[in-house]
Amino acid sequence: APGTPPPPPPMYRSASLPPPPFAPTPGAHPKPPDARTYAHCYVLHHARAQRGWDEDGWDYATSCISVRVKSAVWVKGQRCHHEWEWDGTIAPGGVTSYIESEPIPVFDAPSLGMYHPGAEDRVGMVEDAALCACMEEIVEWCHVTHGYECDPTRDVEQCVLSWELDDGTAGNHRHEGGLDDRMSAYTAAAIRVRAW
Repeated sequence: APGTPPPPPPMYRSASLPPPPFAPTPGAHPKPPDARTYAHCYVLHHARAQRGWDEDGWDYATSCISVRVKSAVWVKGQRCHHEWEWDGTIAPGGVTSYIESEPIPVFDAPSLGMYHPGAEDRVGMVEDAALCACMEEIVEWCHVTHGYECDPTRDVEQCVLSWELDDGTAGNHRHEGGLDDRMSAYTAAAIRVRAW
């Protein structure tokens, strides 16, 4: 009928997630000190999601005792391996302080909206968030270590996240290739939400 707004695009027709537009909350997502700290935070979110959001006893400072991220990336025509890891009984202070400074993670922000039809639940969204944060860390590593401006869509061949929890359980997520369509959509939405 005349004057009736058109239906939203298919990617916003999810009953489980709120559609945009919700204005991002200024200052809700401060810029972290470095990409590795941010990646570590979002791997912890991913580990919590895999354990179960409603499980009691989760503490971002102590529940995860090991984090490893391994990647294969092409730098100036050469295949390189990049890996970082952390082991300990208490998460680094920068990680816990960043988590505390972000009242709501990006994947839970209402302003993120339904960024891709394949991201139908919170676990899938936190998976995208963790992988994209790790890709941002790879880009920073390439720039600092090799003076190379990495394009994660083109240059990243593989990224593997793994973790161990204080109860002895372990988890991992293996992603082949660089940013795919869903991760690229998450990245674009996250930039809008974070404002950085």
